[in-house]
Amino acid sequence: MEKKIFNKSRFYTPLLLAVMLTIGSVTFANDRVTVPVPDTLDINNGSFESLKHESSGAGVYNEGSVNIKNTSFKNNSIEPDFPTEPTEISPYDYTVEGAAIANYGVMTIENTIFDNNISSALYRYISKNIMQPEEGFQQADFTMSLGYGGAISNHSNAVISDSIFTNNISAQKGGAIFNDENGTLEIVGSNEFSRNKAYSEYFAVNTYKVNNELIDGYDNDYNGFGGAVSNSGTLKVNGAKFTSNLAAIQGGAINSEGKTDGSGTGKLEVLNSTFKNNIAKSNHDIKRYDEINHKWEENHTIQGAGGAISTSSDTIIKDSTFIANEAGTHGGAIDFYGTNYFNSKLSIQNSTFNSNKSGQQGGAVNLSFEKFDDDMIIPAVEILSSEFKNNFAAQQGGAISTEKDTILALSDSTFDSNKAYTEYNLTLIKALTRCYYWHGLLQKGICKTITDIQHFENMKDKKYIRQIMSLRFLPPKLQEDILNGTQHTDLSLKKLLKMY
Repeated sequence: MEKKIFNKSRFYTPLLLAVMLTIGSVTFANDRVTVPVPDTLDINNGSFESLKHESSGAGVYNEGSVNIKNTSFKNNSIEPDFPTEPTEISPYDYTVEGAAIANYGVMTIENTIFDNNISSALYRYISKNIMQPEEGFQQADFTMSLGYGGAISNHSNAVISDSIFTNNISAQKGGAIFNDENGTLEIVGSNEFSRNKAYSEYFAVNTYKVNNELIDGYDNDYNGFGGAVSNSGTLKVNGAKFTSNLAAIQGGAINSEGKTDGSGTGKLEVLNSTFKNNIAKSNHDIKRYDEINHKWEENHTIQGAGGAISTSSDTIIKDSTFIANEAGTHGGAIDFYGTNYFNSKLSIQNSTFNSNKSGQQGGAVNLSFEKFDDDMIIPAVEILSSEFKNNFAAQQGGAISTEKDTILALSDSTFDSNKAYTEYNLTLIKALTRCYYWHGLLQKGICKTITDIQHFENMKDKKYIRQIMSLRFLPPKLQEDILNGTQHTDLSLKKLLKMY
């Protein structure tokens, strides 16, 4: 059966909103459209706005065939009825995805706008150590957000053309679109993705038993893969623009994952596309108890790989441009983390990389391939006829960095003004030097109080002296990084004093 909707709008009368209308086997409930097998539905000039659903597809849930054209999806959201108190039910038992559309059938989308759709729901989860040891870790109380595909989750076949995705948000994967392992997705024509994000805070209170006393540590982390698109299946992108998208962990614009099941899934092809000002970056702060050495540890790091693209898939990137993308650690534009198990491959052809930046290695491209079986053949990473200019890495590989078992086949490419060097933060080094010098004044008896140090140094601000002297209690590894110039590039004295 085939149905058509023209000029569909959410602005029905209250009476119609309160009931479910059924036409054939296509249902409409509070403007949510459900398309079952084997029906076909055409939606033209429609509007889906401010709709909510508890699990997936607040606007359209498709298991049949749906064709969407000249339509807008705005401010739709997934809002599950989660327990208000912490639960031991695994978060993986819930579905939170596709605030605008959930597709399990065949779908085409043309000339459609997706704006400010959100798949992000707060969830509290308790994980207990079933051993309950006399000393050490007892349980973790997690506060996290769940959600895949801020606008669309695709589990089957979909083609999207000439559409715009802006300001969509997911908590975990695919700020705008999530393409799962069974999905085949083509993004063709003049599609634009801007200011979408896969980004959410993840906080765990970790309880330890130490000397027969329960003491809490913490893990303050972030989640988010594929600021615009996250792919676990087959994805082809041709002619798209990705601008100012954000992911917390991997793939500021696109994250693509390889698979180990031999099914051939985990494929990515990017053609004739532009990536500009996309970012993969977030903080990770942790305090934990070292059960072997019986001491507390604190670490404060920056993470994020693949400012534009992070991939372990079978990947082809051709005739594309990467400008001013940034990663917290690896691959300012592209991070490739391949293994034999994932059937990972990478070919970059006739592409341009300009002014990309990473906090550690691979200002433009970071390449890592890990061989788990000595008998397996490692496929070479190909970079052909490409241009690298003005890219920067804080530690190594201003343009390209390779690690582990990577084999790189590089040909007919040009490199200009790429840089990799350690940026010493003299302000931080000076602060640490003063810290130990002032402590030395007290230990040697030259000064007896902070007020004495204030007079000795002829300084006005006693509070500043106290703050600087507290830097002595920084984790030794962080102090070492500051002195070696290997601390994260955006760590300032102001941030440091706030942390301690």
